[in-house]
Amino acid sequence: MMKYYPSAKSTILGLIIWGALLVPYGLALYEMFQASVTSELLVRIGILSLVILFFGTIWYGTGYYISDRHLMVKIGPVTHSHIDILKISEIYKTNSWISSPANSLNRLGIKSGDKLLVLISPKDQESFIESLKKINPSIKLDIK
Repeated sequence: MMKYYPSAKSTILGLIIWGALLVPYGLALYEMFQASVTSELLVRIGILSLVILFFGTIWYGTGYYISDRHLMVKIGPVTHSHIDILKISEIYKTNSWISSPANSLNRLGIKSGDKLLVLISPKDQESFIESLKKINPSIKLDIK
């Protein structure tokens, strides 16, 4: 049985990502209604629409699945990684800005030995950690 944990969504990251996408889109639409419609403008609006759709699937589709032994990290329609839960040695809290499959800066770092495997941001961090600890009780926690 798989349990799904959606990524938390940070207002700051949302404003940065969506602002960077919607401002140019809005300007292109404004230009379309103020001037004559050209093929260049339609191509620009089409490309921006596809980019917004792509980022929408990432924003709303990022999440984490826990099965009997594996943690699967999904970014929209793409599987980012499969992690053997029995190899996880530590989980710690971080606010790192490092690019990762997390839509929030309230993140958890997942390590195996000294190696950082992934930074994630499950919406319900307590339940997420509890699910991992049920499978691997030896996971060290640094979540203060």
